[in-house]
Amino acid sequence: MEPKNKYYRHAHISERKFRQLVHYFTLDLSAADVAQLTNLTRKTANTIFLKIRQRLAEECDRSSSLPASELQLVMEDYLRRGASEANHAKGKGELRATQRLMKSTPGLASPAEMEDFRHFARKRLQKFYGVSGHTLYLHLKECEWRYNMRHEDLNAELLKLLRAHPL
Repeated sequence: MEPKNKYYRHAHISERKFRQLVHYFTLDLSAADVAQLTNLTRKTANTIFLKIRQRLAEECDRSSSLPASELQLVMEDYLRRGASEANHAKGKGELRATQRLMKSTPGLASPAEMEDFRHFARKRLQKFYGVSGHTLYLHLKECEWRYNMRHEDLNAELLKLLRAHPL
């Protein structure tokens, strides 16, 4: 028997609606906006977005050369200063965290590329008006995936990933 939705096992929504939701996710719309556009509840959109972020984190962990301990340092830096400071300040803590990342992973990226990623992640996380501690890792991994795929079609890449590893 053919599954109803090849991207999301045991889904209670159609594959067409799921593909639409993924499309809006790749456009970086909020869950509330997506819920309104797709006639789903905000809770359903948030749940699916969380599962997509978990899948993206798994994919980034599989393909990343960045040690998890270094990502933890960046997360601690963000949490220690708080969301408002992280959104507006270019403090020494951020600089130290970036320097630790560059020193610990030689050949990973140039300092300019690391700075580009930091700017990209900071700008992207600002729209959430702070991210809770338990989802910060997932949001950073989503930023990493979006940054690495910035020259690709995000929708096609995400659907390919979800087809290979359904939710």
